[in-house]
Amino acid sequence: ASALHKALGFGEVSLLNPILVHCKTSGKPFYAIIHRVTGSLIIDFEPVKPYEVPMTAAGALQSYKLAAKAITRLQSLPSGSLERLCDTMVQEVFELTGYDRVMAYKF
Repeated sequence: ASALHKALGFGEVSLLNPILVHCKTSGKPFYAIIHRVTGSLIIDFEPVKPYEVPMTAAGALQSYKLAAKAITRLQSLPSGSLERLCDTMVQEVFELTGYDRVMAYKF
């Protein structure tokens, strides 16, 4: 509730969407999506599906920053080495996804 209360005072509420909230009685997670319509606020609540990893605007921003850093590192590589490009790409995907193994194949 406090996250929603803070968001309501924000000028452009759509930039904050979605806001992760939890039901007070059941504790189940929901995404709150806030819309401003002709001076009124509408809040949609969507349940977080069991297989989803909850994502908030702050989390999306963090993911964007990580992806932007990865792209910058890839763009800064010297040209001419496909092996180095693949090694760097594998490392970046590994760090972004957290997968146990990441491989690149050349066909």
